[in-house]
Amino acid sequence: MEKKQKEAERSRRNRRKRKSEFEKYKEFYKYATENNMSFVQEFEAKRQASSAARGNSHRTSGRRETTGDE
Repeated sequence: MEKKQKEAERSRRNRRKRKSEFEKYKEFYKYATENNMSFVQEFEAKRQASSAARGNSHRTSGRRETTGDE
């Protein structure tokens, strides 16, 4: 039972953290889009490039790609 309680608390902490990050970025995007759209586009391009460099592309499905000759 104690293990389930710890997991539930960890889940709640993670959920609060994600919500906090979402709110922070929501405010940022609201301000940026109202004041400087080119900055937002530059920020998104950098974020996507760094994400792709780490291999965290949104379009990856987690499955290994094959070349067809395997």
